[in-house]
Amino acid sequence: MLHEWQIKELQDEFTTSVRMGVRLLDRHFGGGEWRNTIDHSILDLHHIYNCVLGQVFGSYTTGRLTLDVDEEEFGFCADEASERYENGSISEVYSILTSTWNDEADGYEYEGMPLVA
Repeated sequence: MLHEWQIKELQDEFTTSVRMGVRLLDRHFGGGEWRNTIDHSILDLHHIYNCVLGQVFGSYTTGRLTLDVDEEEFGFCADEASERYENGSISEVYSILTSTWNDEADGYEYEGMPLVA
């Protein structure tokens, strides 16, 4: 089980990467209409069809290949992050990433934010 400080650290890290991912998708699709395809009730970043890329592109793999970016850097994956915390489970880390997408995907304005930090 993750400690509170680890959860906060992951939330901060994921907020940055998810905002970059949203901006990337906004640029790729020429606006934010892709956000309407996200069903937040089934959003699960640890599932290849219910994750953001799965819901937008049909599968995680199709989205990853189409965008051709480091999926961890843009908040589409958390495998490296989950490996850093031996006391936490991969599902716990992905749950935090999913919550971050739910919090950020619809309400964040990206005008003027750099694509890469």
